[in-house]
Amino acid sequence: MPIVLTGLILWNLGNYVFFVIAGRTVGPAQYATVAALLSTTMLIQIPSGAIQVGISRQVAALTTKPDAIAALLRFAMLRCLIWGVVVGAATVAITMLIAPSLGTVNALWTGATTAPMPLYSFASGVLQGQQRFRRFALSVSMLGLPRPVFLLLCFLVMHEITSAIAASALTIVAACVTTVMLAWPAGVERVPPPLSLWRGFLRTIAPLAVGLAGFGALVNVDVIVARASLPERIAGLFGAIAVLGKATVIFPQAVAWILLPRVSVRHARGQRTGSLLVLGVAVCAVLVLVAAGVAWLFDDQIVRLVFGSEFVDGARYLPPLILTTGLIGILLLLMNHQLGRGDDRFAVVMAGLAVLQGLLLAVVHDTVEHLLLIEFVVGALGLVIHEAIHTDPDAGLCRSIHAMLTADKGRHSA
Repeated sequence: MPIVLTGLILWNLGNYVFFVIAGRTVGPAQYATVAALLSTTMLIQIPSGAIQVGISRQVAALTTKPDAIAALLRFAMLRCLIWGVVVGAATVAITMLIAPSLGTVNALWTGATTAPMPLYSFASGVLQGQQRFRRFALSVSMLGLPRPVFLLLCFLVMHEITSAIAASALTIVAACVTTVMLAWPAGVERVPPPLSLWRGFLRTIAPLAVGLAGFGALVNVDVIVARASLPERIAGLFGAIAVLGKATVIFPQAVAWILLPRVSVRHARGQRTGSLLVLGVAVCAVLVLVAAGVAWLFDDQIVRLVFGSEFVDGARYLPPLILTTGLIGILLLLMNHQLGRGDDRFAVVMAGLAVLQGLLLAVVHDTVEHLLLIEFVVGALGLVIHEAIHTDPDAGLCRSIHAMLTADKGRHSA
């Protein structure tokens, strides 16, 4: 857990510095465009995480067979590259459709931010499935750590908005190359790829992609809606504060990435997994509440320190944004627990919640407060639905807590 959390912190630290430099360079009004565009790419990137989660479940069965893992990675590489070209082309088309004023060059750079993600996700899933968490943490950190360096280099030769997009693309490419190198087993024999595992992987990624697409929308669509519906300055303030508040999601992400292979292994052995879920949610909830409390006490100082005095008017959004993002992050943790148990139903629920949120935001989007209220209500509804559909004592959160308390009472009475 600590090493993966370190990787996530480094990832977010690099992204923080990137967005701070971008914010101090372009100001609140233009920052709204940068934040909305990069949120749009995240909407496309996040579903590729289905590849990571899906392959990690398959590789967990091959931990003692590095030759088979190498064969699987070789077999998947070309296919992931082809998927990447399709995803990148779709990103270019979407960018030119929703933001034609950005021009062809910016649209191509935007496509380059998503094209490497299938291969990156596959290689990082191999590391996760093998529980090689040091290498996995390094892979995760590469998604953000080099980003401000690339941004400063791009500033030397490009316009501000183009520099932000190009730096993001170069970071993803560097992370992809590094992760493939980290995942490739050395000194193994060439054997036929385990096609049964590949077919199993293909069967799992559809519901995973649906669920992660829902999660990506729940976390990112508010910034896009703010840019489309609110005054530019307010949207820019919210976009900047979102960079700070949405970092809360690193807590459930770290737990989820650790949780999934362990849940899969326990479930395959016929062991209970509810205690892992309870522990993970408890850790995340405490961390989110502490972060929200610190933000409530020092919101102005935090925003002034990070972005400068131009953005302080948006500081009041920080505590509620941390809470809503943390709540959505816990839904991600719940989804990963169910996926580890082989149950895809909550992944579909996540997509449904995203659709509901989109419909509500299409009707009510006049203030930032309303955006945050809708997010919180949808997140709370997700918790209720999760408990309603997962009635097994080892599946639902409340039922798992009850089972743990009952077991403790039984041990004490004995």
